[in-house]
Amino acid sequence: MPFDQLAQQLRQAGFDGGTILSDNRRVTGNLRLQFPNAVVMVPNTPRLAPPAGKPVLLVWDATHRMGPPELLIRFATEV
Repeated sequence: MPFDQLAQQLRQAGFDGGTILSDNRRVTGNLRLQFPNAVVMVPNTPRLAPPAGKPVLLVWDATHRMGPPELLIRFATEV
């Protein structure tokens, strides 16, 4: 996955940091490299408080499903 291109698209869409939630550790790790000030979390890990006033980005593999996985939705609503 070309994370640099994904990060560029996210920046163009207005994401400049905040919180990144994903069900995939590899994805969050690579996006953390692109957004070093972002808080990144995956389900079943300690939760951090998202920075106030910053966006929360949900990331999942859309080649397998159109909408976010149920586990990710539950995790996002608990954060």
